[in-house]
Amino acid sequence: MNLFREQIEKLQEKERILSEENALLCKKAQQLQEQQQVQHQHQQRREIDLREVPFEQQKDVETDLFIGRPEAAGRTRLLLRD
Repeated sequence: MNLFREQIEKLQEKERILSEENALLCKKAQQLQEQQQVQHQHQQRREIDLREVPFEQQKDVETDLFIGRPEAAGRTRLLLRD
């Protein structure tokens, strides 16, 4: 009988320790989740801020793009017709 009581006491102590550890881990997990949510919100705000650049701050950019029919393509067609 005494052996069973000792085992029960050891198991109860182990249960108490595991419960405390579980509570600590749950608290850490909750804090981590809250931090991730805050970081995600900050990231979304930064993305919105970047999209909302005032017109005055936008700059014109020069490129070599040409709208229309290129001259070389017109010459090629004329050569193919002959």
